[in-house]
Amino acid sequence: IRHSPYYRTWCSQQFLEAVLRDYVATLPDVELRFGWRLDSFEPRDEGSRAHLTEVATGEKVSVDADYLAACDGARSVIRKTLGIELDGRGTMGEVWGTHFRAPTLMDAIPHAPAVVSWAVAPGSSGVVYTLNGRDEWWMNKYFRADEPFSNIDPVAQLHAAIGADIPVEIISSQSYKANQLVADRFVAGR
Repeated sequence: IRHSPYYRTWCSQQFLEAVLRDYVATLPDVELRFGWRLDSFEPRDEGSRAHLTEVATGEKVSVDADYLAACDGARSVIRKTLGIELDGRGTMGEVWGTHFRAPTLMDAIPHAPAVVSWAVAPGSSGVVYTLNGRDEWWMNKYFRADEPFSNIDPVAQLHAAIGADIPVEIISSQSYKANQLVADRFVAGR
C-alpha cells in the first residue's frame, strides 16, 4: 500500500492488456506482432537480435532492437538465456483455475458486490474473482498439501463453493502450480 497512493481498483489482466496494446499501437517506433514466439536471441553491446517464429505459419524472422524487455512470463526464454535466477518460497501448492461465465452469480453471492469472494465450503476452498463486474469470473480451487490433487468438475466445485446451483458456461479450466518467486535482478545489459 505504501508504494502506491491508490490500491482499491481491480482490473483484470485482459482489460489492462487491451489498454496497453492500444496505447503502444500509437507509438511511431513500435511494430506490434501477435501470434509470434520468441525462440532465442543474441544479446549485443548495441542491443539484441531476436529470432521469432509466427506460430500459425512457421515463418521465421530475425529482428534487431536497441532494447529487449522480458515480458514473457515465469518460463521466460529471455530470463533463462541471461542467467537470471528466480528466488523465493517456490511452489506453494496445486491450484485448479477456471474461467467461466455466470450471469446470475453476483445475485447468488450473499455479500455481493465484491471483487473477490473467499469460499470456505468443505472440499471447495478457494477464491472467486470477478473479471468484468458482471458475468465473467475466475475461480481458483486450492489443494492443501495433504489433499490429493486430481482433476475436478469445475461446475460442481463452483456450485459447492457458493452453495447455489446456477447456470455456468466454462470458458477454460486447467491446473497449475502456484509459485512465489521473483527474479534476482531486473536488468542485464540492454
